[in-house]
Amino acid sequence: MKRLFSTSALVGLGLCFAQNALAANLPMPAMAPPAPPPLSWTGFYLGANASIPWTDPVTFTGADPQGTFGGAPLFPPLIPPLTTSASDIGMALGPIVGYNLQMGSFLLGVESDIDWGILSLSADQTPVLPGVACGGGPTFFPGCSSFLSKVEVGTLASVRGRAGWIWNNPKSDWTFNLPGSFLFYGTGGVGWAHESYQANISCPNGAVGFVGPNGPVPPVLSCSNNTLLAPINVNRTETGPVFGGGVDWLTLSSRGKIILGFEYLHYEFKGISATGLTTTAGGVPVPSATCPAGTACVHYTASKLDINDVRFRITYKWD
Repeated sequence: MKRLFSTSALVGLGLCFAQNALAANLPMPAMAPPAPPPLSWTGFYLGANASIPWTDPVTFTGADPQGTFGGAPLFPPLIPPLTTSASDIGMALGPIVGYNLQMGSFLLGVESDIDWGILSLSADQTPVLPGVACGGGPTFFPGCSSFLSKVEVGTLASVRGRAGWIWNNPKSDWTFNLPGSFLFYGTGGVGWAHESYQANISCPNGAVGFVGPNGPVPPVLSCSNNTLLAPINVNRTETGPVFGGGVDWLTLSSRGKIILGFEYLHYEFKGISATGLTTTAGGVPVPSATCPAGTACVHYTASKLDINDVRFRITYKWD
């Protein structure tokens, strides 16, 4: 009995050693790679944007409320009220700088930018005065007048706050092949635009004159350089509100350093008004009781300027 027990014990012990030796030769199970640290939006960023700005229609007016000849009953205003409108679409480029602060799934930030490009709104109106054929003739008033207005915007800039919600997409799969972190935000602040406003009214048919009983009467108003009234040229920087929103993508492949984005901004700027000066006929003052030569006479206006801007952004974030 003792011999049988000893034999069984030796067999069991041998099997145990054999199993341990076999297990020692097996490969160790692979360890799962550690999860990447969550991406952080906190930090400063610097980059650039390419944008497509366009304007809502702007209305231009030109009027001589007093009348070049004083508004007398027999001499109505030489320049009737003129109205025209224009809009434009362009392209612009510029830098972006800002700072984000992430608080869980929410973000607060501040951003500043400036864009350079050209938006040019130009309108030319050539109305025919009532009852007078375009082309001049023996009449007191010229047959036609031309009203040209133009607004150019060469620079757009803003300082804005940003607030948004963060959604993380930690891996790539068939449903959404863009791993990283996404920010959906609204933005608003103060915008600036450098504007140039030009306007003039011309009389392409020559000076004002008429035919009297004893023949033609010399013109009483000269169209020097084909211009009835000295053109205006206003250059200034406008300030107004700007607001909008967008989406930014903090890319996982760049380890949270490269941000790609799409943004819409809307700028609002007030209108412009200015007054043109009367001209002279060969050095003789214009015969007007209210608008003598060298004084403001014709009023020009441009309605408020609304600019829409779609932007494509790329920025680099550092901690």
